[in-house]
Amino acid sequence: MNLKLHQLALGLRGGVLGATANRMGVWTQGCSLPKCPGCTSIHTWSSDGGTSHSVDTLLAIARAMPQTPSGLTISGGEPSDQAPAVTALIRGFRELFPEAEVVLYSGLRWPVLSTRHPELVALLDVAVTGPYVRTLEATPLAGSSNQEVVLLTALAERLYRDWPH
Repeated sequence: MNLKLHQLALGLRGGVLGATANRMGVWTQGCSLPKCPGCTSIHTWSSDGGTSHSVDTLLAIARAMPQTPSGLTISGGEPSDQAPAVTALIRGFRELFPEAEVVLYSGLRWPVLSTRHPELVALLDVAVTGPYVRTLEATPLAGSSNQEVVLLTALAERLYRDWPH
């Protein structure tokens, strides 16, 4: 199964939820949602861009990281536009690194994401959902204060319960 990516990062700097030097970040290519003014990922909107990678290749890259990955962050574009491949990636990542955290950013609101993509949501530790609104302040966990941060697991509660969200 293939996933169309805009970018793959091995190690994330501050400003991205869960950022560490040994975290894997995946930005999907393509966004079918209404476009958020001020979006910092305009380059991911078109489904014509990016490059296609097999889920197996991405998992092999994760296995080859110098340190065991602390987690996987998936953003976009809109990751749910490629829900089957994103689900397969997360499932494989979880099998390889069961202690690692998985965070997904989606422009869909939580009720919509969880209803449309229950298999995907079941694999997450944290979902940051809802459209980005440039005129609203960022929070420590989200790009704008209207976005909902859903802590889905005991790991997420332990990591983020004291963070304002």
